[in-house]
Order: sequence, then C-alpha cells, then structure tokens
Amino acid sequence: MPRLAVLISGCSVFLVLSWAMVAIRQASQPQFHPSSPTMLPAAKAQKGGGVGIHKEDAAKLKNRFKIPEGMDLGDRELDRNGKPKKRMGSRGISVDRKNIVETVEMDDLRAPPGRLWIPAALSGPINHDSPDNPLFNVLVAYCQLDMVAYHKSPWLFAMGAFHQRTSGCMDDPSLTRTYRLSSLKRVLEENPDEFMDPTGFIYHETRCGSTLSANMIAAVPSNIVHSETPPPVAVLNLCPKTGTCPDGLREELVRTVFRLMGPVQDGHTDLFFKFQSSKFLPAIEQAWPETKWIYLFRDPLEVISSNLKGAWRKQVANQERNVTSPAVYNLGGPCVRGAKGGGSRKLPSQESLVTTCAKHLETLNEIALTQIVGGSPNGLAVEYRQLPEVMTEYVYPEHLGMAETEEERSEFKLWMEPVTHVYSKGMATPAEGAEYEQGMDLELKEEGSDPRMRAAAATMCANYRSLVELQRWRKEEQGSTMGTCDVR
Repeated sequence: MPRLAVLISGCSVFLVLSWAMVAIRQASQPQFHPSSPTMLPAAKAQKGGGVGIHKEDAAKLKNRFKIPEGMDLGDRELDRNGKPKKRMGSRGISVDRKNIVETVEMDDLRAPPGRLWIPAALSGPINHDSPDNPLFNVLVAYCQLDMVAYHKSPWLFAMGAFHQRTSGCMDDPSLTRTYRLSSLKRVLEENPDEFMDPTGFIYHETRCGSTLSANMIAAVPSNIVHSETPPPVAVLNLCPKTGTCPDGLREELVRTVFRLMGPVQDGHTDLFFKFQSSKFLPAIEQAWPETKWIYLFRDPLEVISSNLKGAWRKQVANQERNVTSPAVYNLGGPCVRGAKGGGSRKLPSQESLVTTCAKHLETLNEIALTQIVGGSPNGLAVEYRQLPEVMTEYVYPEHLGMAETEEERSEFKLWMEPVTHVYSKGMATPAEGAEYEQGMDLELKEEGSDPRMRAAAATMCANYRSLVELQRWRKEEQGSTMGTCDVR
C-alpha cells in the first residue's frame, strides 16, 4: 500500500507539472481573437501545436488569392479562430439548397451588357428512382460574371473561382442564383440558338503554358473561356463510371451543362474550356466528338521541377500526422496532391514526392497520347517550347479554325499580343517591351540536377518523345531545354 501511495503521488506531481508546462507554452504564443483583423491562426500544416502564423498585413485576410490593387471584395466576418468566414465554397460559389429558384425562363438568364449569367457550381445527385425526371435533384448555381474586365486583362482572372470573386458573386446575393438542371434543360431546348456548342478544349500536363494559352484566347472579345471551373468536372462526376447512369444520360448531361456555359450574348460567338486534367478527355470527346482540342506538355524534368519548386527543401511542421490531400498543397504543384505520409509522424519523403509526381504526369500524357494515336482527328499535341507562337500561327487560326483570311489573323493577333508580355498568373500589368520568356515561372538548374528527379523524368521519356513527334507545327529545331530525353 505505501508503494502504491507513493506511485499515485508521483503520477499526480507529473501531471501537474505537465499541465503547467502546457499553460506556459500557450501563454507564450500569439493569441488569436475574432476582434483582431491582423492575426491569422496556424496553417493547416501546423495544426496540432505549432506556433501560429502572424500576419501584419490585414489585406491578406481577404482571401487566398492575390487581389489587384484597389479591388475591394468587402469586409469579412471573422470566426472564433480569427479566420475570415467563407460565405461560399472555397473554389468559388456553391449551390444554395435553401433558396432554389423553381421557375426559370430565357429572360432570367440574360444579364446586363458587359456581364453574363454563367453556371459556376453544380451538385447532384441523379434521381435514379424517377426515370421521367432524373435531373430534378441536380442543382446549378449561377454567377453573373464581369466579362469586360476579363477580356481586357485575362491574366488577372486566371482561374474561374477568382473571376467569380472579383465579379462580386461571393458578396452580393443578387449576383447569384440556384436553379434545377431539369428547368435549365427545358429553357435550353426551347431556345437552342441562345447557346453555343464548344469550339475547343485545352488539356494539359500542368505547368506547361496552358494558362497562357487560355488567356490568349480569352483576350479576343468574341470568345468565352472557362478556365478550370467546377461545373464541367462536377457533371462528369454525376455518372463517374459506366453503368452508373442510364445509357446516353452522361453524354446528355455533359452537352447540356457545357452549352449552358456558352450564352450567345454581347457578341460572343465561340466557347472554350480549359480543364485541370486529361482524366476526363475520353468522356468529353464522346460527348463532343466534333470538337477540336489541344494537349499541352513539357520536358519531363522541367515539369517535375516546376511542380516541386519550393517543396524540395521546404521544412514542414512535424506536428502534421497524416499528410493527405489537400494538406500537401504547399509541398508543390498539382502532381503531388495525392501524396500521403509514410507513417504517424512522417511527411512524404523527397523520393515519394518525386515518384508520385512522375506517375501522375505520366498518366496524363498516356491518356492524351492514347486518344491521338487511337485515331482522334480532333487532338493536337503542343509542346511548351513552341509557345506563344504556336498559338497565333497554327493552333488558333488553323487547328481551331478561327481565322480564314490574313485580315482575321492580324485582328486576333492584336488582341493576343499583350497577353504574351505578362506572366499568365502574375496579376500584374504587362511590362512595356517585355517578351514571353520560356521557363520564366521557375529556376530549374539547381533543382533539376537532382539525380532523383532525373531518374523519375527518364521514365517519362518514351511518351514525351511520342508526343513531340505528333506535333504538327514547330519553331526551328531545338533540343530539349534540360537535355532529359535528348529530343532534337
């Protein structure tokens, strides 16, 4: 009994000391309070005990995107952790299930001059129990987009979610509406001439000039360009696998939603989409078998290095226990968003990051290559080094069929040329006299020399060489920038 008493007493002392140390540590850390607009809580990667991130610049609280100078997105109410409350989805607006507009007519979808009502979010599910109206529970959120500012400076709105925010849809309820897809489909069928079919699609490997290409097309005022907006992928995910929907329903859904995103207003005559991944390329081509598309790719070592830029030597808080997407966003680009940690307290190793990245990129290349080699007359392989000239000399006028005369070529080049003077996601004003510079988005030499990156890149060379050979237009012959695959 005496020993037991001593043991209990010792444990009590240990617990008291532990609690005291925790209290002292917490007291020494910055305290976040909703009333303080200049404090941000710890980032997700530091969740679990690390020191919080202290931000002095209150402007950075507005949202996770860069905001052009003078653009006011309104005040944000802070939550109990000092974070701005999200009024809508983090990738843009979301459907409002509490305020569904049950009736819709064509006039409801006509916006004031300079703006367009565009589907910005979509959610299901398909109502399989009601064959007569399977789309009743599929909802579509509309945003009234500012198209004048977008055509003038498309690089300021590189992604669809940012365009929604800067158009005011995140703050002004009058600029958003939620309809049933079944009602919208009826409007489309009754007014077929009010909507257009897609003119072209842009797929890409990531970090290979796709945003620049989309921005060049968007600079032409008669074009509507949707860059990685949620509805196209969301509608495909309503029927993710063969057999999950009745025959033909998936294609019908895709055609309906894509056409709704192309209203014929304000002189707009052509519709383009840039997708985040080539994963859905076969399904989209099945729904739109006549639509032209391009696939942008890049030297394997360059694209791996660009994706892992900043991640290669980045120190991440060891409190993160289970690193999964999206907690690895800060580790690098899209190719590592599916990476997982190696254990309860381990982060992805450099080897696993580069391997995951290479496998993801190789899958994207394989899908595009299979479609082109399989006989698709619509697909065109475009290598990063051919930009920006390939867009103005071949892709836009010939492959997409957007210019038949020299006068038409000269006209669209006047619109596109300023876009090549600014980094596609730079949120900046074009520098006078500046020219597009290959690789301006990264410094590759030191990171690209790592043997692990080179080994991973070498596994991608076969498909890379095949894609290079499938190109229909090239600048004068030039070797692979980093010499990875020895392409001449």
